[in-house]
Amino acid sequence: MIEASCDTPAGARRGGVSTLVLGSIWLPFLIFPMLALVHAHISATHRVLALAGAGTFVVIYCAVVAKPERVARTPGALAVSVLLIALAVALTTLDRDQWASLFIYAAAAGALVLPARTAAVHVLGATALAAGLSAAEGAGSSVVLSVAVGSAGIGYLVIAVGQLRARNFELARARTELAELAVATERERFARDLHDLLGHSLSVISLKAQLARRLLASAPAEAETHIADLEQVTREALTEVREAVSGYRQPTLEAALAAARLALEAASIDAHIDMAPAELAPQTEGVLAWAVREGTTNVIRHSGSRNCWIHLGFGESVAALEILDDGHRAGDGGEAAGGTGLCGLRERAAALAGAVESGERADGGYRLAVVLPRNGR
Repeated sequence: MIEASCDTPAGARRGGVSTLVLGSIWLPFLIFPMLALVHAHISATHRVLALAGAGTFVVIYCAVVAKPERVARTPGALAVSVLLIALAVALTTLDRDQWASLFIYAAAAGALVLPARTAAVHVLGATALAAGLSAAEGAGSSVVLSVAVGSAGIGYLVIAVGQLRARNFELARARTELAELAVATERERFARDLHDLLGHSLSVISLKAQLARRLLASAPAEAETHIADLEQVTREALTEVREAVSGYRQPTLEAALAAARLALEAASIDAHIDMAPAELAPQTEGVLAWAVREGTTNVIRHSGSRNCWIHLGFGESVAALEILDDGHRAGDGGEAAGGTGLCGLRERAAALAGAVESGERADGGYRLAVVLPRNGR
């Protein structure tokens, strides 16, 4: 008869017109007791009271099914539901079993606007009253059974359908939230990749440009070499940015170490790279490559070092990277200087159940260490 329950969010319900149509298509069945009332040998007062009660019932019922969500949000939802049952009781008592079907309408209306648990009790009460009063007024067993089954069946069906709609609404909302989360995650990935890519590449470009400018007059051949390197780094940076945009960027250790050596030498920092050959999962290799980029970029930008040591070691199940320098970072040991880059590196490592450590060394300089599972998980 009615298709939603009161705890269904408004966005999960059909419009008021649709709900009114679905609820009111059953009202023509009330014509039969009204016709019986018109032709009954009763007093005018009896007839007027019965017709007024039936009319009041229909008006309240239509108001409920037209705007169930509005009624459900008001404190009077329970009062309206009880009033419908009270009218059904009064009419059934007044005219025996002719109006017993009103309990079905009252059960459905209450199930539509009351919270699920309250609605269940409401339907149970309507069912008990329908059966009890019909039997007390001398109705046959078939009538008693039909009004009891109708009240319980329609009422609980309304509750079940309403809860189903509520779950569907929650599922749709969860899908929307997941989509929004995926967009936010992709934005974070893109921002992190751009920071890591451009931070390193722009540092190398800046250093190469400075060297070329200094050597242009005194050593044009050497300056030309740096300009060629600058052109190559620029092209590589453009390619990497395009790959980052497309989401297919997966840096390799070999490329990262080669770029690190080039950048360190351009900054007049001696690079000491120690790496044992090993098979790594692509995810692990990617994070280690990002770590090499971030670590060497910070050495170039913030340390004032003369030397940089990059050690890559592999155990049976873990891969470890350590980047050391002999410079000095003012203030908080370079954590702030690393800032967004170190934060992004920690996020990448945490995604693989790895760990990142960074800070000043006791004997001077700075240390960045990354430990990851070799299988990438």
